[in-house]
Amino acid sequence: MYCRNCGNSLNSNSKFCGKCGSPVDSFSVMDGTVSKIDYDQKALNMGIISIILSFFMFVPALVLSIIGLVYCHRFKKETHRNSKGLVLNIAALIISAVYTLVFIAIFLLFFVVGDKVVESLDNYENDHMYESGDVYETNVSVNDMSITYDEDVWEYSTLSKDDKIIITNSTSQIALTYVRANYYITSLNFAKEAKTRYISQGYEIIHDIEAVEINDLIWQKLVFQKNNYRYTQLFYSNGYDTYSLLLTTDSKYHIVNEVLFKTIYYTLEYDNTNNILDSYDAKEQLIGEWDWGINGYLVIDNDKLYIFKDNSKSMNNVFYGSYTADNKIATNADGYVSGINVILTIENSYLDGEAANLTGKMQYAFTLNDDGTYTIQNVTKGYSGIATKVK
Repeated sequence: MYCRNCGNSLNSNSKFCGKCGSPVDSFSVMDGTVSKIDYDQKALNMGIISIILSFFMFVPALVLSIIGLVYCHRFKKETHRNSKGLVLNIAALIISAVYTLVFIAIFLLFFVVGDKVVESLDNYENDHMYESGDVYETNVSVNDMSITYDEDVWEYSTLSKDDKIIITNSTSQIALTYVRANYYITSLNFAKEAKTRYISQGYEIIHDIEAVEINDLIWQKLVFQKNNYRYTQLFYSNGYDTYSLLLTTDSKYHIVNEVLFKTIYYTLEYDNTNNILDSYDAKEQLIGEWDWGINGYLVIDNDKLYIFKDNSKSMNNVFYGSYTADNKIATNADGYVSGINVILTIENSYLDGEAANLTGKMQYAFTLNDDGTYTIQNVTKGYSGIATKVK
């Protein structure tokens, strides 16, 4: 037996402890063969397990080493001797604590500080892109869209064509592509169609479609990847003329190349002169009043298009709104329609004096016939009729 006060070994018939003088009774002694060995062995076991885990499962090892030290403390309290597991538990505690701190530091570096560094770099590029000393020597274009690049950074590719410009560096490629669509399409729908196509081909979407304003134009941006390549693509459409700017880069270098990509896409310039002239000419032909027979009576000015039920031009039976017009090709389910293409954005609609629920966009095609009349087709709804320009 042992004295519970000082841990001194006692004879079975002792009345007082020979070391500290404490009286011995059934409540002041302990069986050392059980308690001492139990805490000592538990401390040793915890030390062995935690020292092994500390190199690859450092958080559990940290917890186990603390439990082991608790057992060491209890053993010393009862026996006044150090446990055999003390050194192992202290070593495991130090190793696992160091690994835990290293892990936290790496996490903060890559997931917190790293994002701020990239954001700061992006902001710096935006703020300082055109300061003196930056040289963009070469301007290239397809149709009405152009980009400018520095020949010290990019090389013009011999694979370029009339409808595609390609520039490259050692780890990436940028392609500016023009396609004349055979149907009316917005920038957003242009991007959505591309996204659907990429998903069907096994590409992974990294960042979904988002709007980006570049030199007063709203482009749609999509980021996707496959295998070891990352792609960032911008989409723009004026209705029929579609443009895309595509960065293809090795995934290992995508952060650097996406920063370089920004220096390119912020030089995008769109010459809208031809579209303005085209729209002006189209509206000159449209402005006036049109008798469309049973389909209604149209009144068109420079800003608004009204479609009345009949030539009484009653505001009780009408729908109207702003519109765009051009001389590009319109299309319907049966094929292509030559003439003037009109997109009406409906702002208000009334039927028998009550507000109607007609909303959204409506597409029309005005085609000149040999006899001077026009065939007006509602491309959206799929019906048509002969119209005469009355005024």
